[in-house]
Amino acid sequence: MIAELKTRAVPAGGDDELAAFGAAVGDARIVALGEAAHGTREFAEIKQRLVEYLVAQKGFKELVGDPNDAQMTGLAERLGIHLSSYKVDTPDVVANHFWHIFDGDPGAKAIFWTDNAHARDPQLREKFGRKLYAVGFAFDRGEVRAVGVEKGESKGLGLYTAQASPEGSGDAVLNAAGIPMFFLNMAKLPPGGALARWLAEMHLFHDLGAYWVLDDTDASLQPEQLGYCYDGLYYVEEVISAKK
Repeated sequence: MIAELKTRAVPAGGDDELAAFGAAVGDARIVALGEAAHGTREFAEIKQRLVEYLVAQKGFKELVGDPNDAQMTGLAERLGIHLSSYKVDTPDVVANHFWHIFDGDPGAKAIFWTDNAHARDPQLREKFGRKLYAVGFAFDRGEVRAVGVEKGESKGLGLYTAQASPEGSGDAVLNAAGIPMFFLNMAKLPPGGALARWLAEMHLFHDLGAYWVLDDTDASLQPEQLGYCYDGLYYVEEVISAKK
């Protein structure tokens, strides 16, 4: 499996990565960009680069996300695209938001800047099928900026260290490929191959969103089937917290 991963993963940070990402997106009308931890510099930089590419090369003109996020607002203004917000109350809300965008413009293409949980929203897949290209993000270790939670109560924003994922976990296996940062188009893997079979299985991955559970350091590790949840994957060996 690791040998196949080494041949199919595209190291991030160059033209080859963007070309591979663009080919993977194809004619999709929604690209959902998740993140395994909010407030990490590497994830934010990758997502910004992907938004710039999608606008310049794929004709995307709509960015869906948090209008209170200064980075997102500045990015939309600089690229001359529309930033629309959504409020998640029920599982249908996000999918209906995209239906509204497409009703107004049948040729619209939208980028969803979100976290892993919403990028893999089954409602999006059910309603948009292959018109959606969902990208999950994974990492092995590093510093995250998150809201600390203890006994169910918020302790405010802080910096926390995510230790290296345990041996045998999904993150640890991805790390064994020896590529510090890469993109993998999981949607086009040979279904009978070792890599596709492994991705279809349940493994533990760091996936904490915006919260760090202070009284359970293992809470950031969640069981996931990457090949089932997402179409593409970005992996970062070590993350650093973004500035405030």
